[in-house]
Parts: sequence; structure tokens; C-alpha cells
Amino acid sequence: MTMSSGHAVAQRLFLEIGARRGYMTQQSYSSDAPTDGIWLTKGGFASVDRIPVAAIEVVASESLKTWRGSIATLEEVSPSIGILLLQDEEIFRRLVRKGMEADEAKRSLERTKIMMQQAAARSRQRIIVMTMPELRCQHVLTGGTTR
Repeated sequence: MTMSSGHAVAQRLFLEIGARRGYMTQQSYSSDAPTDGIWLTKGGFASVDRIPVAAIEVVASESLKTWRGSIATLEEVSPSIGILLLQDEEIFRRLVRKGMEADEAKRSLERTKIMMQQAAARSRQRIIVMTMPELRCQHVLTGGTTR
């Protein structure tokens, strides 16, 4: 499966933030729990080599099945914080290309974000929902550029 450019941008920004904060970063946690990025401690504890600090799942589709699967992946990895990233920029462009009015596309994305937040709140895992502008802001706060 190929990764969309918006997906790759989100993954790159997340990994750069983690590296700037001093974590080991990987594009995926494991083949059994394939996240879109993970930050790990440089040292472990007891028999655990590396401890997952943060993991991200990029949602580039409004599909309920897709983002629920992303929540399940974050739960399986069980990082200190899971990030469910709504790739709103890419989804917005796709909806408008398909003929949806910009205002309706924004409303659709807001509804999706609310549903994602509600599902994340029901999880036993600490999961936050972010959008691309929020991820870009975090990137800038750690010394990144706005690109």
C-alpha cells in the first residue's frame, strides 16, 4: 500500500518533533502493530528494552472503519500518549475535488473530528485527536519550519 503525500508529511513532522525532544524515533512500532510513527525512550526498564512514549496514527480517510482500526492499533502499542491525527488538509482537498462545497467539507471534517474525539475518550488508552495545523504548530514550537 502506498502512502499519500499528506500522510508522509504528517509522519515526517511527528518523527522530527520526537527526535528534537530527544527520543528514538521509528516509522512503525512493529509488524504486528504498525503505527505511523513512534517515539521510544533510549533506555528501558527491567526486561523492556525501549518504552513507547508517543505513537501516531494518521487518518487520511473519513472512514469510520479506518480510524477505529487506528485506535485499536494505538491501544495495542499502549504508548504513554496516542495521537490520532486527522489529516484534514488532505481529506478537505479530496472532498472539494469530488465536488463538495468548501463549507460543507469543513463541516464534514468537524463532524468526523468530534466522532473521533468521542471514540478516543471511550478508550482505556490516553489518546488525543489532532489536526494538521495543530501538528504543524507543535513542529514549529520544537524548532521546525512551517513547511
